Amino acid sequence: MRLGLSARDSSQHPARPDRSGLWRRLGFQAVLLAFVALLPLHPPANGPMVLLPLDGAASAQTLAWATRSGARPISRGPYRGAWIVSGARAELIAPAFRHFTLILAAGAAGCSLPSKDIDHEHADA
Repeated sequence: MRLGLSARDSSQHPARPDRSGLWRRLGFQAVLLAFVALLPLHPPANGPMVLLPLDGAASAQTLAWATRSGARPISRGPYRGAWIVSGARAELIAPAFRHFTLILAAGAAGCSLPSKDIDHEHADA
């Protein structure tokens, strides 16, 4: 005798509870966790930040476009071609995009601000 339920109707099948709500909650928690984990990398609106070229650009190239965009160099960054600069994020976003460069918060990138001055004339080419 058939009760009119198909084998595919899991909403009324007692052996297969609906788990879509569980997956939605887990998905939301995963997105929230990713946001919280990446938040320290977000550069400040104004202040120290790291310019990290993704295309292997030389340090001098990175420094040149950054200073043209109003950034003030603080020190070389911890990675090849990178610089720690102080400036306005809004002024650096478009040039950084054009030069394939990430802008990161200086503290999150493992940088500390040095006390010595920079020799701008001897930046590597």
